[in-house]
Amino acid sequence: MRPIFKGLAIGVSLTVISAPVYASKDPLPLNSPVKVTVYTLEPEAQGVVCENGTRSWPAELVFPAGLLPVPQNRPVSVHDRVALQFDVLKNGRLTNIQVGASAYPATNFQYLPLWAAAWSLDPRNETLKGCRMRWKIRSDYAPEMAAVLSREALHLRTHASNLKRPSLPTDACRAAGQRLKTRVYPDKSRLQRKDGQLQWIIERFNIDAHGKVDVTATVGGQATPENRALVTQAVAQHNYYPGDAAEECLISYVIQAGMLPVDDAESWNELRQLHKARALAPRPDAPIISAPEVPSNIPDSSASDTCPPEALRQVVTFVYKPEDYPSGARRHRIEGLAYLVYDIAPWGELKVRSQWGHPLPQFAQAAENMLRQSEIRASDRGLSGCQLRVKFIFANDASADTVPTLIGADGEASHD
Repeated sequence: MRPIFKGLAIGVSLTVISAPVYASKDPLPLNSPVKVTVYTLEPEAQGVVCENGTRSWPAELVFPAGLLPVPQNRPVSVHDRVALQFDVLKNGRLTNIQVGASAYPATNFQYLPLWAAAWSLDPRNETLKGCRMRWKIRSDYAPEMAAVLSREALHLRTHASNLKRPSLPTDACRAAGQRLKTRVYPDKSRLQRKDGQLQWIIERFNIDAHGKVDVTATVGGQATPENRALVTQAVAQHNYYPGDAAEECLISYVIQAGMLPVDDAESWNELRQLHKARALAPRPDAPIISAPEVPSNIPDSSASDTCPPEALRQVVTFVYKPEDYPSGARRHRIEGLAYLVYDIAPWGELKVRSQWGHPLPQFAQAAENMLRQSEIRASDRGLSGCQLRVKFIFANDASADTVPTLIGADGEASHD
């Protein structure tokens, strides 16, 4: 696929076909004979605590079951806590989302910030800085609810790491699953997508001896009422070949996320000020997931004296590849921004002085990877304080589910 040239901006488009709304193949019964342990995260009552204020935590913002990585070297304790640290923009969007330091002995937390990137708090007139939110770990579920939550974890395992398949269904549901004659999916054109957020629905149903399905209840998930109705209608139209009846089986659907746009025009200056403040006053808690250390000498204005556009164009040929779009953000259709300040030695060595990404540090890491794979040539003089902005977006193409595009800028457009 060839690069798309538009003025000084260079962009590359990639079409990725998203998986359709799907149903799991093997219904999981509520009366599974094998004990199932599933972990969930519940917000603590104190809410969001920031350096310059506090906020209550909206009840509708919850992590689904199964996103918590389980340590291998000890059991999970009721005293364990997981924390996210972030800033909150005036429009309510969370930014610079990272996992805070914790005694919980697991390190693979990357999916929690990704899930939280689509969350927003109520707008207000000030930027909240250095915020922290804590969750307690719960696993004391009755077998019936544990089975429902395990179905949730099973289905979302394709979107998160470290999710293990729960126990197999009982003989009755498993045997019925082998007799499936017709599988019906909801009308995709009628499903309502949420920006940057997956939706999922878990249905309980019975199968009679004639192969007819009776949906008894929606027992789990997060979705709009309209989507729940469409999924229930689709499950009810499933048809099985005649055989032994099966009761209290589970089936789940996942609805892919809609595009979550990033408003660079509104947020850019606010994000720059946050970046400067964070560099001058770093957080006391060392994050598990972090961008490289940020120095305090961040330029406020154009670097035209130390990194003139003409010289930069002679030294650097920027390279943008679609695969540089952060994979998790692409899967959730989350757009992002990245900003880098860097130097180039006369012999062509690159040094990144500072970076930040919105809403996730992964965008800054991706932008740095893009810069490092660019062609950098030696020159008579070094360049310092060069600035690069990258916007990670999805092209407006109704014919494709996901079209991630990286729009970078060279020359004059790379300077503020």
